[in-house]
Amino acid sequence: MSAAMRASAGGSAGLLAVPHGRRGARRPVVARRPVRAPASSATPSSADDDASCALRTRDETAAEFRFEGTRRLYGDRRFEKLATSHVAVLGMGGVGSWTAEALARSGVGALTLVDLDVVCVTNVNRQVLATDASVGASKADTMAARVRDINPLCDVTIVRDFVSEENVEAILGLENLNRNRRDDVPYKTIDFVVDAIDAERDKAAVIACCVHHRVPVITVGGAGGVDALGDVVVEDLSRATFNRLCQRVRRLLRRDYAFPRGEERTPREIYGVRSSFKKGNDGDSKRETKARGKGRKKPQGKFGVKAVYHRENVNFFKPDPGTRGRGGMGCDGVGGSAVFVTGALGFKAASHVCLALMDDDTKDDSCAAAARGPAASGWRSRVWPKGRGERGERGGGERGGGGGEGGGGGGGGGGGGGGGGGGGGGGRGGGGGEGDGNGEGVDDGDGSPAGEVQGIESAYPAATQLCAAAGVAAVAANLEDGDVGVEEARDDVNADAVAAGASANASASIAAAAAALPASAIFDGHCHWHLGGDLSACVALASSLRGAAFTSTRPDDWEMATACALGGNVNVDVEGEGFGLCLGLHPWWAHHHPPGSDPTWLPDLRRRLERSPRAVVGEIGLDRVAVPMNERGEVIGEPDYPNQVACFESQLLLATELQRPCVVHCVKAYGDVADRFRAAASMPPRVLMHSFGGTRAYMESLTRMKRWGKRFYFGFSAVVNLRSPKTRAVVTACPDDRILLESDLVGVNGAESDLRRMLAFVAECKGWSAEETAGITRENALRFYGE
Repeated sequence: MSAAMRASAGGSAGLLAVPHGRRGARRPVVARRPVRAPASSATPSSADDDASCALRTRDETAAEFRFEGTRRLYGDRRFEKLATSHVAVLGMGGVGSWTAEALARSGVGALTLVDLDVVCVTNVNRQVLATDASVGASKADTMAARVRDINPLCDVTIVRDFVSEENVEAILGLENLNRNRRDDVPYKTIDFVVDAIDAERDKAAVIACCVHHRVPVITVGGAGGVDALGDVVVEDLSRATFNRLCQRVRRLLRRDYAFPRGEERTPREIYGVRSSFKKGNDGDSKRETKARGKGRKKPQGKFGVKAVYHRENVNFFKPDPGTRGRGGMGCDGVGGSAVFVTGALGFKAASHVCLALMDDDTKDDSCAAAARGPAASGWRSRVWPKGRGERGERGGGERGGGGGEGGGGGGGGGGGGGGGGGGGGGGRGGGGGEGDGNGEGVDDGDGSPAGEVQGIESAYPAATQLCAAAGVAAVAANLEDGDVGVEEARDDVNADAVAAGASANASASIAAAAAALPASAIFDGHCHWHLGGDLSACVALASSLRGAAFTSTRPDDWEMATACALGGNVNVDVEGEGFGLCLGLHPWWAHHHPPGSDPTWLPDLRRRLERSPRAVVGEIGLDRVAVPMNERGEVIGEPDYPNQVACFESQLLLATELQRPCVVHCVKAYGDVADRFRAAASMPPRVLMHSFGGTRAYMESLTRMKRWGKRFYFGFSAVVNLRSPKTRAVVTACPDDRILLESDLVGVNGAESDLRRMLAFVAECKGWSAEETAGITRENALRFYGE
């Protein structure tokens, strides 16, 4: 060896230029030399040290020192576990690419990288593999090359495919666990799976497959739309909150794969704060104590699957004027993500995986499955393959059609069943499509035909009957909330919030107390009595109550709603006109005012609002179920949802400009409605989500918005909400100072009794007396409508 070569080899190992190795090349196992102590008379000379280093290859020297810092941090035994581990990373996107990067730099011995996508120029802002030079290249290949540059000794397997229910076992080698094992590579069997894909159905399939085969898996929640990095949370997926992707996946796991319900948590456990309500002996609020003692089904524990996610509310990208794109994700040049968020989630996932792999005595649930192979007993044995979830086990209701393969029957009212995992909703809408089997019928899915909704009288005029029939369709959609597309999938974000079926009858004592209350203690926060045509009856009933909010639906009934509000709210001592009056264009009648055909309705609405300083804007909103009908209830055309959106946005802007509260109707459009709220630069002072049919998680996503959370109120009516099994959980979680009672009826018949029924139900859920419930909801309504 020449002197020049010896001098080169004898320099600092950290400065060696190590040639990149080739994948699959056999390399000698390099025994690590112990870290040398400071020089003394008993230690070898520096010349001897230089000589021993010079006799070794560059690969050997680099292999020893490449992860020296990791060895020193964790110790030889733990690092060797990491170096002989095999991790599969599914998805090389904003989170998955950073996870793979961190695992490679931590010394993981083998990586399987799975993705079929190619690098897009819009990936540059958040993905470690995306550069100008890599645009158009395979993400899996690009990331594999980067991993080999980092650690040439890492055994990298590339799978150019998207993971799905059909191929997940093959990709992960779970059809035969020994199929991929090599004698010279003892770590080929996958030790951990990182789910970093963003398609909720595929995520659910990956998790169910891994849980069934007892392969540790960690899943990552959505990162798009988070504009500031806060706390990144790692907890069991059954308890993950305030991340819509995690919540959707959890819902699918329970619905389609028979995963158990998780533990029900009180607001104190979720938020980490004490309740301001009255305390019981154990320090809990009476509401929390009572909720635990209602005989609810005992929670069946955690999933054993960790979720990495960010709790901050999603803020969709709001383009500046002239910017292309609507503010979503895609290759149109507009993105809603930040590298410090995707990177943080990826690093957090990698940290959890590395520590779990290195720790022999870990008690982490996601690593508990040391024994491999399909689970033979318990709930894990039933989660795979798909089709054994909640909907797959349900039978069809009366007159409901049979379900498809693995699916339950459809709901009553003539609806057919869906295929592959769940029965469809009832009614003319029939069963759903492949996978979820949810219907969109015009009946409510429990066998009740349209004419049987309480409060709708056969003697009503034709226009009123039309309103009533459409109302049942809206109820149907709110109650069954199935998947009908990507935007609707975002809507139903909660599964564990539903504790038990909501009972229509409160306890006898509370019901009796509610019935004995004077009518003047109750405020009806939302009614359509004037559509019944009896002005005197409307005024008489409103005068007997503390007050009522007469809510119009279209220009034709603005005058009558105004007359009822002026004549009926005599018990409300306010200055100015229009208290308890809501003026607006309902989405069911938006088709009567298409763009360009009627330019007068919006200016007329503005003039009426300006003449009535106390009036609010409503009922406005979005409804994906409504179809255009004439006065006789006959369908007269195709739905025009874009026109609904235009009408809703224009009225929301008007309410914001005039600083009036607004009342919002929403059916199967929760994601679209929430998007408008998040993107708004300014908002109305208060927003009432009336007859709220969403989930508890959706409600909490609104109330926790940074800018607008305190502006949201929620109304509940017997005619809509007491039919839904999720109402109890939603009412219980509703903020005490934001809950209203509604009759939401067309005509006065049954209105007062419905208000008392809903009052008793709220009292039972909240742990309040009937008097407290009447007082709290009354004050909330007066505050919302601006007393």
